[in-house]
Order: sequence, then structure tokens, then C-alpha cells
Amino acid sequence: THWGAGLWNGGSLIVYYNKSMLEREGLPDPYKLYRENKWTWDQATEIVKRATQDKNGDGAIDQWGISRVVPEGLIVLNNGSVTRMDKNGRPVFTMDEPAALEALQLYADWNRMGAIGGKFVNGDAALDMHFIGSGVDNMKMKDEWSVVPIPRGPRCDQYLFPHWSPETVIIPVNSKNPEAMAALNAFLFREEDVTMNLALARLVRTREAAEIFRRIQTDWAGESRSLFEAFGGKLIEETIKKVIAGEKSPAVAMSEIKPVVQAELDQLFSK
Repeated sequence: THWGAGLWNGGSLIVYYNKSMLEREGLPDPYKLYRENKWTWDQATEIVKRATQDKNGDGAIDQWGISRVVPEGLIVLNNGSVTRMDKNGRPVFTMDEPAALEALQLYADWNRMGAIGGKFVNGDAALDMHFIGSGVDNMKMKDEWSVVPIPRGPRCDQYLFPHWSPETVIIPVNSKNPEAMAALNAFLFREEDVTMNLALARLVRTREAAEIFRRIQTDWAGESRSLFEAFGGKLIEETIKKVIAGEKSPAVAMSEIKPVVQAELDQLFSK
């Protein structure tokens, strides 16, 4: 059961935004942009850029545009993916494709602005990209906050809710009584154990955020941050760090690691 959400989907990625800060800075409300179908990378970049400031005049940034970025979330919202199945059902590494490269470049651009930092719960960042179940951690914030889907990239025409880490139950292939094991699981984890109202009370503060939570339950279609995270995960993570630091371009970085990650995938799925 995920972060107080029970069997509700509490693991889909969204963007938290500091309503109080955006109002103080005269910046647009992301939820309004979303309702007008204008919540895009360009709009998010404008907020991220303008919210990043040196508030006390000491020459150092102390208010940031966004505290955390999940690059795979940006990739999915540009109609890309970390992996996908080819026509033969073989998983292939796809972070070297244009949709993914554009998302990584956006991440690098935000970092180059100095816009990534702070801690959302402390009130010093305008946005924060994480899963909706982490709203429980923001309940102690003094500022008002809400949530909105991840902004759409230029290749995507809809709002998606990529899951941070899809949860499942695995029954061994040699289980003597798989039906009984499935029944036991269904008994231990039941929908009625956590009502939607209880999940909402734990995770969100506003009517708008509740609407996003409810939409996640009906609209999530299986999109994931990363399906095969165990394969190349550390290598991919370290390579992305080099990209956002400006050490390598997204295209060069991903082309270098593709053979390694693909070999790991091929080795598993050839068995």
C-alpha cells in the first residue's frame, strides 16, 4: 500500500506548486494553465526562470524555480520513454531518441539557469516534481500549495501521469496453489481498507489537487517512469548528471551508454 494511499494510485508523478509564492511573484497559476490546456514546457520554464531569485541580495540564489526534477517524467510528457517494445516484443533502450533528448536538454537548461534547488516543503522553491503520494510530507508547509500534471512537451498532446514505481504481486511459477495465493493477497490488501476520502485527506490540501488525484485514478493508462529500472539504472543516473552539468550533450551521452544498457536487456530477455 503506497504512502498512505492504500490501493489507490499514489505513485503517479505530478508537479507540486507553491501557490503563495507564485501569487507573491505575480506568476501564473499552473492549474489555470492546465485547465486552459496551456501548461507546457515553455510556460513551466517561464515560471522556473522568474521564480529563481536572490531574495536577500547577497549574490547567491535563495529562492529556486524547482526543487526536484524527474527527467523520465519529462521524457514521458514529450511522448518518449526510457524503453519500449519493438515489433518483435524485444525491450529496446530509447533514451537516445529525439523525444528523450529534448527532455534531457530541458533539464540541463533549467540547471544551467541555477533554477534547481531548495526544498519545496521549506517554501523556497516554486515547483517540485514527485509522486502524488509524497503530498503527505508537504502537509506541514506554511505556504499554500497544490498540484498539477507534469507540463506537456512539444511532442505530446495530452497530460499523462507516469508512475514512479508500478507495484505488483508476483506468484512463483511453481506455486502449488496459485489461486489460494491470489485470494490471500486479495484478502490482505483490500480497496475498502483506505477510502478515497481518507487518501485525499492524507495527500492533498485543495479541491484542485483532489481533482488531479481523482483523474489519476481514472486516466492512468500504464505509463511508467522507467519499466526496467534495474538495468542500467545507476549508469543512466550518473550519465544524466553529466548531461545536466554540461559535461556532455544528451545525444553523445546516451549514444555512449546505449550498447551497455541494451546488452543487459538482451541478456535478461533472451533467457
